[in-house]
Amino acid sequence: MSRVIRVASGIAPVAYSSLSDASSAAEEKNIDSKKKCSLVNGRFVTGYSYSKDALVIDFDNDWHLLVSVGDNEIRWDVVLEKPSLHGGELGESISFQLSNGETMRWEQSTILDGFVGKQAAISPSDQYLFIFARNEAEHMFSVFVNQEDLNEKFLIISAT
Repeated sequence: MSRVIRVASGIAPVAYSSLSDASSAAEEKNIDSKKKCSLVNGRFVTGYSYSKDALVIDFDNDWHLLVSVGDNEIRWDVVLEKPSLHGGELGESISFQLSNGETMRWEQSTILDGFVGKQAAISPSDQYLFIFARNEAEHMFSVFVNQEDLNEKFLIISAT
């Protein structure tokens, strides 16, 4: 079964009142992020599982990267116990129709398969999460929102 969904970006840029505010927000997140990133950066990806709005990436040191749709941001954490994702297999082929009329297939597994067996690293920003593997393009996690059902959100990974 195939489905085409009209979508819009689910993340709007945050506006800061000053450079100082932007720097403070980034610094606050950066302290905890460095420690979490060090648990998986440089490790080999051994597998993954995903649902519409969440993803778990497994690493060779038994740590797991949990990435999910947040409120105007990508939420992420590095955890020792592998979380189970609700929603399971999607059972359908999904394409997104963007606001400019372009259609793109949602091909998470094609992209994620490229990380398995390779060393990977993550790098967070204030709203997004980036991931890259040795000798591969950098990818960014983002969110698409179904324009006909604003409660339906999709976690997207795409090359930058």
